[in-house]
Amino acid sequence: MHLLLAELTAVGLVWRGTDGYRLGLALFELGRRVPHRGLCEAAPPFMEGLYEATHENVHLAVVGGADTVFLEKLTGRCSTRIASRAGGRLPAYCTAVGKSLLAHRAPPGLAAVLGVGLRRRTPRTIVMPRLLRQDLVRTRARGYAVNWEEAEVGVSAVAAPSRGRGSARAASPSPPSPSRAPRGVCGRIASRRWCARRHGR
Repeated sequence: MHLLLAELTAVGLVWRGTDGYRLGLALFELGRRVPHRGLCEAAPPFMEGLYEATHENVHLAVVGGADTVFLEKLTGRCSTRIASRAGGRLPAYCTAVGKSLLAHRAPPGLAAVLGVGLRRRTPRTIVMPRLLRQDLVRTRARGYAVNWEEAEVGVSAVAAPSRGRGSARAASPSPPSPSRAPRGVCGRIASRRWCARRHGR
């Protein structure tokens, strides 16, 4: 193990500090080369617009396997404190970003999520496949997804997808809001269908 760590340190993949080993800058550089780099570079102006409208957290995310993978997160001092982080994952079936993307996936994509199982994270998590399918049908019909405390108690969110040209992948910013926030706020945010659609991504 020590020999492996020494080799990883030599090429910059890990960094050795006084309190142990940490990921190195070389891994950060590799991460910036992933296929979603262009999306991450194009999204900030539109994410900032959503933040200015809500002063809440705004996410850019994609679905990876059965999970929501958060590519970027924009937050502020007045934003609700939530568990998500850039580079982190949460189950797609219980997040607004995940459901907004699952609603437009082919049946095999949803089958992969159901195959992993729907674990209850809060009292409001949808754990029955039939109910999740119904929720995704409603999501697709209205054009945006809503998560009412399904991933984290006290936190709700809304998200809308934006599909890239010639790609089956999609991304979705999600401004979470406290569960006490009026439903109208979520409706106004989602009605934009994410302004990134305006530039064709």
